[in-house]
Amino acid sequence: MAFTIEIDPMPRSADLRLLEEGLTGHAFASAGIAPFEPLAIFLYDEAGRVVGGLSGRFWDGVLDISTLWVHEDFRGEGYGRQLIEAAEAEGIRRNCEVAHLRTFDYQAPGFYKRVGYQEYHVEQGWPRGHSRHYFRKRLIP
Repeated sequence: MAFTIEIDPMPRSADLRLLEEGLTGHAFASAGIAPFEPLAIFLYDEAGRVVGGLSGRFWDGVLDISTLWVHEDFRGEGYGRQLIEAAEAEGIRRNCEVAHLRTFDYQAPGFYKRVGYQEYHVEQGWPRGHSRHYFRKRLIP
């Protein structure tokens, strides 16, 4: 059987989902760890438009936050904190012991420190000229 390898500059969501499902299935088969469950929390304005939100996943007692965004017109009004608190509350409800997240120096490391996250690693030079910051917060003592 002949296979080909191709770089796809515009991958379909279904194809990316297939990769995630394959990896998750392997993790479950190899380590007995259940597949992750997605998390999505949205901030809506009066017209029902999304003006912010948080996404991540729950996996084996960990809340893994991947995206937190609030439209620039509404930053500094406490919505980011409310989104984080909602995610953490859901994490606790799902018996997560810890929350993890990653951010860049030009994004929000100071914000995450203010809401109780502890920085445990900084990767310099990624992306070039910047740094990636890794944070965690204990949810259940």
